[in-house]
Amino acid sequence: SKRENVFRKLRVRNMPDLNPDNVISLSGPWLEIAFRPFGQYRSWYVCHDWLASTWIEKLAPSAKQTLLHCFDGSSTQTLRVAKRKRITTVLEITLPFSAKELVAEEQRRLLNFKNYSFWSSAAVRDISIQMQEADFVVAQSQFTVDFLLQKGIEPRKIILQPMGVDIQRFYPPADLNSSRPFRALFCGQISIRKGIHYLLEAWSQLNLQNAELILT
Repeated sequence: SKRENVFRKLRVRNMPDLNPDNVISLSGPWLEIAFRPFGQYRSWYVCHDWLASTWIEKLAPSAKQTLLHCFDGSSTQTLRVAKRKRITTVLEITLPFSAKELVAEEQRRLLNFKNYSFWSSAAVRDISIQMQEADFVVAQSQFTVDFLLQKGIEPRKIILQPMGVDIQRFYPPADLNSSRPFRALFCGQISIRKGIHYLLEAWSQLNLQNAELILT
């Protein structure tokens, strides 16, 4: 059911190493439970933005020593309030507009959605404002860096921070068992946006023996 799916997504985000005393929850999972199962992402983002901006507005003057890290799409008011409080702000871009159009094109091609649009014009406007309001903008790839430069973001504001893995925690075992199957693990949203159809196509073409592809 949709309810079980939401709670499953929330459970996998649990971070056992994080001290709960260092966490302040503004709404708990209730906003996600209320909006996400019904695809009301815009309302979800607006509510998050309002809650965060209201909380920051109440911070003491000493909060100007704080660093605020936001994500694109849900932080217009939060960034503006932080700016008034003289808080240094960082906006992380998860998927630039140009990539969103590529996703929309894939949706139309694969699902025959003739008028599919990945991102509303209002959301695009909000993200454009957020990129200008933030002190720094984090790009996860050179593709995003190029996008930001095209949108007029000053190079000094852009921080390239590629996605990575902690090799101190995740590494192959020393005693590999050759009899075990080769396993490839995909961790992420199983969707066209993540290119899952290309992964399945490539896996099929490889035609590997004694191999498993695990999607989580």
